[in-house]
Amino acid sequence: MRAGTSKNRKFIPIHQITLPEPVIRSIIGFHALTGCDSTSQFAGKGKKTAWKVFVEKDNASLLKDLGEDSASLGEDKVKAIEKFICHMYSYEKCESVNQVRLKIFVKGKSSLNGLPPTQDALHKHIARAHYQSLVWRQSLVASQKLPSPTISGWKEVNGELVPDLLSLDPMPSVCEQLVTCSCKTGCTLRCGCAGKKLLCTSGCECAGSCQNPYNSY
Repeated sequence: MRAGTSKNRKFIPIHQITLPEPVIRSIIGFHALTGCDSTSQFAGKGKKTAWKVFVEKDNASLLKDLGEDSASLGEDKVKAIEKFICHMYSYEKCESVNQVRLKIFVKGKSSLNGLPPTQDALHKHIARAHYQSLVWRQSLVASQKLPSPTISGWKEVNGELVPDLLSLDPMPSVCEQLVTCSCKTGCTLRCGCAGKKLLCTSGCECAGSCQNPYNSY
């Protein structure tokens, strides 16, 4: 492995590279969670970005339970993994990806396809990553002990297993025609929301703290 691209830098033999124990313990789960042949990658977050977050202090320990037990992950363990995903999107103070989705959406800096998954979709993804990690951790076992794939983020369709992506709609139907404005002050009748006789919301630049006359309705 090469430490850098500079001509003055030396090659570091792979056997001389050391990683903290939590990273070593969790690296299988990390690979399954952040995307492999059987699991998907997070929107806009490749391995390089995820790795930087993973090796930070205490972050690797959030993934320590992936693939450690054939039983399904408990609620506390799933929440720990969800917290890692929040960190990956640079929202360390958030505990829920739904909170992260809202904050990114309100900033208006990402398309819907660039948002993290909903909590519903993420928990199914975590189940698939846990299952794949179980397979890898038992790679030398002749008879593996694995839960049913149909309770691990997959479903059977026409005799084949396919990812079970969602059990809930990604957004409420009422939001499908959501209008937001980019007004920073005022919000007169020329505002996109007021012009359609709608109130301003937290998704607007003004965050609803404005003079839109329909806010008082």
